[in-house]
Amino acid sequence: MTDKTDIAALREAALKATPGNWKLGIGSTYAYVQATIDMKLGGRSWVKLCHVGRAGWRNQQSTIDDARFIALANPATILALLDQLEAERQTREAFESAAFAMRDEMRQQRKRAEKAELELIKPLPIGELIQRLEGQTYEKWFSQSDLKGDQVPMPIDADIIRDANRYRFLRDEDSWGEDSDSWDVETRTGLISSENLMELRLDHFDAAIDARMATSDIPFLNPVTTQQKPVISKEKLCDWLEDNFDIDDSQCDAFANCFARHCNCIVKEGE
Repeated sequence: MTDKTDIAALREAALKATPGNWKLGIGSTYAYVQATIDMKLGGRSWVKLCHVGRAGWRNQQSTIDDARFIALANPATILALLDQLEAERQTREAFESAAFAMRDEMRQQRKRAEKAELELIKPLPIGELIQRLEGQTYEKWFSQSDLKGDQVPMPIDADIIRDANRYRFLRDEDSWGEDSDSWDVETRTGLISSENLMELRLDHFDAAIDARMATSDIPFLNPVTTQQKPVISKEKLCDWLEDNFDIDDSQCDAFANCFARHCNCIVKEGE
C-alpha cells in the first residue's frame, strides 16, 4: 500500500478502532480476538472484538491463524507501521530532492565550464587574424625550435639594386668626375653634365647616370646585402592556425601565404 489516499484511510480506521492490547482467544470450535476496555462503571474488562468461526472450508487451525493475525494487526501496530512508512517516505523524498538539486547544479557547472572553455578557444575571424599579423614578425608566433634549419635568401628586384646604386652614385660628389657634357640624347652615349642632367626624361636620366657610373673611378657594387628569411614548416604552421583560428585544411594554404607575407618568413612543405 503506497497510495497516499489508502494510507490516510488506513490511519483513520486505526485511530477509530478500539485501542489497547488485542489478544487471541481460542474456543472449542472457534477463535476470537479480545481487548481490554475501560468500563463505564469503572475498571477494565476483556471484551470480544470479533469471533472467527470454523467452517467447512476452514479447519480449526486455520481459524486460529486468522484470529491470531487479526489480533496482531491491532491499531497500535498499524499506526507504528504507518509512522515508519511515512518517515521512510520523507527520508527518500529528501534524498531525491538533494540528488536532483545536485544534478541540476552539476549541469549548470558543466554548462558554465563549457562556455568558459569556448571563450578561451573561440576561433578568431579572418579580419582579426590579419589585424594581429600586421606588423608582426615570426618571432611573435614561433620560437626558434619551430623554424627549419635552412635559410632562404630573399629575392631582390634588379631594378631596386640599380636604383640604389644610382642613388649612392649621385650622393657621392667625388664619384661624378669631370663635369663635361658630351651626352648624345639620340644614341645615349657620352657623358652628361650635372647641370643638364635634371632636364632629361626619366628613361634618359637613368641611362645618363649609368654612363657616368661606368666611367667613375669609384666602383659601385651591389649595396643591398642579401637578406635572409627564416623558414617555417607548413605542417607546424597549419597545426597552429587550426588550434588558434577558425580555419580548416582547405583554407590553410591561403592563410599560410598570408602569414608568410605579413611575418616576413618562408613557409615550406615538409619537416
